[in-house]
Amino acid sequence: MNENRQSAVVTYTLQALSQKNKMEPEFHKHPQILALLSHHMIGMDRGLAALKLLKSSGATIYISMEDSVLDGFTREDIHALTDIDAFIPCSELGVAKERFSSFFIPVLSFSLISDILAFNDHRPFSHIILWGLLKGRKITALDIGSNPYHSLWAQDGLNHGNSFLKNELNNQMHRLRSFGVKLFSDEKEVNRYFYSRTKDKTIISAENIEQIVSQSHYEVIIDSNTVITPLARDLALKNNIQIREE
Repeated sequence: MNENRQSAVVTYTLQALSQKNKMEPEFHKHPQILALLSHHMIGMDRGLAALKLLKSSGATIYISMEDSVLDGFTREDIHALTDIDAFIPCSELGVAKERFSSFFIPVLSFSLISDILAFNDHRPFSHIILWGLLKGRKITALDIGSNPYHSLWAQDGLNHGNSFLKNELNNQMHRLRSFGVKLFSDEKEVNRYFYSRTKDKTIISAENIEQIVSQSHYEVIIDSNTVITPLARDLALKNNIQIREE
């Protein structure tokens, strides 16, 4: 195949990908998120604020609450604070989890992060998180509850622990991140993650590169509206496919 024909085919491939992105269902533009709400000694205000912001941005959110939350709040209370009125009991998480591609932890409690890191699949929330990570689902969390250096800890007078204690808490947070959980410091960061402008761009994945290889093409032309994943770049390099940016 001559160079012009080859470039035309690759350009057509990218146009098809772009059109696919535009025609994807609203689910991807307005994500469905299952929020796993637990209690923390520093409070739940920022976590609830994050839920309210995501809801106002258009996300479809369901909340599941542990008993530690229900001891102090009713569903009506949480609805008033977040504008979310869709709830899933912990007892139904095993069935409901399949419906969601994203799981959000608004309040990262000490016990929850410990149970996740200890692979405790007997607790419903840690079971869901571990399952989601192994399934490749998006797992996000506010790091406030696990970050001893966050300003909220000082505001509540919880910043006087010794350096060993703080380092242990901080190390747990970094271990959780290494598991694949995306951590954010405030509700605005979480909202930007779910509603990033890159979602409107064409995404070139490793699967797309494999398709190009199968068609015996050796050049991919991308522009400023195209994002190529690191794995796709590595695969292109391995197969001697040139990535040309215009």
